[in-house]
Amino acid sequence: MSRNVGKALESAIKEPDNIKRPGGISENARIFDNKIRRNIFSLLTFHPCLGLKDISDILNVSDTTVKWHIGKLVASGFLVERKLGRKRSMWPEGQIDDEDVNIFCVLSSKKTKALFIKIINEPGMTQKEYAQDFEMTHQGLSIMVNKLINIGLVSVMNEGTHTRYYPTRLLAEMSESKYDRTKAFRDFIIEKLRSGGEDPKVIKSSNDRLILEIGQKSEIHVMDIGLDPFSTALEI
Repeated sequence: MSRNVGKALESAIKEPDNIKRPGGISENARIFDNKIRRNIFSLLTFHPCLGLKDISDILNVSDTTVKWHIGKLVASGFLVERKLGRKRSMWPEGQIDDEDVNIFCVLSSKKTKALFIKIINEPGMTQKEYAQDFEMTHQGLSIMVNKLINIGLVSVMNEGTHTRYYPTRLLAEMSESKYDRTKAFRDFIIEKLRSGGEDPKVIKSSNDRLILEIGQKSEIHVMDIGLDPFSTALEI
């Protein structure tokens, strides 16, 4: 193994993925026996399109290890990975519609998300005032706020020489309108785990969260799965 492969990744690669379990089910089928994979998948169900570096920082795991486990999750059909512009983005299979992906990609930027939260908490400020608070140039702030405007999260009101920004209700409206999608994703996850040899037990199920128990009697794991990312997009 190459010397530049971290110990965490080396340990992960040594997992007995091909050991046969009772009934002929391979270890590889039980993709979430691995804690890192459970944590990565859980995080992305609450915050789709988080970047590799952000996942690494939040979970305190090396970029290389995160990338390797994401490859496993993509190969198993639990994650989608696509290159959007200059960035590769990941989100849970079946959770969000293609036309909604850009909302989460924009909010995956820490600065852009922070600006949007500022607009929510202090609506109606001018571009100059927001730029001063963020210690940015007008041009830099304009690029960020235009992304929020283009996806419908922010509206603009012109008052003479002043341009003021206000949050829309898009996230709340999307959350309210996606009940069927949320239910379908819940059913998809449970059925996909069953097809992989798991016997998931529902501990808690609500409109925005699913908590499952999976694994063998000797080693039970809990999975915390976000169902409604529109309601959790701003939490971190």
